[in-house]
Amino acid sequence: MPTAPLRSWLRWVLRACTGAAVMLIVVYLIVWRWLGTTDAAWALLHGEEIVVIPAAVDLGDCSPGDEQEMQFRVVNMSSSPVTLTGLYTSCSCILSSSLPVRLEARGESTLRMTIHSSEDEGSFTRRAVLYTDSKVSPQLPIVVTGRILEAVRSSDDVEPVPP
Repeated sequence: MPTAPLRSWLRWVLRACTGAAVMLIVVYLIVWRWLGTTDAAWALLHGEEIVVIPAAVDLGDCSPGDEQEMQFRVVNMSSSPVTLTGLYTSCSCILSSSLPVRLEARGESTLRMTIHSSEDEGSFTRRAVLYTDSKVSPQLPIVVTGRILEAVRSSDDVEPVPP
């Protein structure tokens, strides 16, 4: 059986751990409420200054050559302004919003991107990187996935079967 000083120390450690866990949950819920997504809340708790919401987009089933416009929120969670300076894409995605964009401290901006589906059938994953002048978060990755369905042939495209 533990001695009185040991029991007292164990109670103190248990209270401290419980208090820290409660504070972490409260901070997480406040951040989640502010940003609207659990991914963004975890990003802030991991020390990231800027977050793209959503950072991953699944377009689902697409037809060959489809165009889809997506909106991305970019949130600056730091205490200093940040500038979005450029965008690199591995696809034929076009940023509809103009860069550079200045995000004030604790500010946000909405960027629009038009995504063009390829003509090739099957699943695809495309990556984009949004560049910033932040020393903590200089690159913000964006992942776009989807699936190109087989092209539907019209009756004009069907060749007659020889007799």
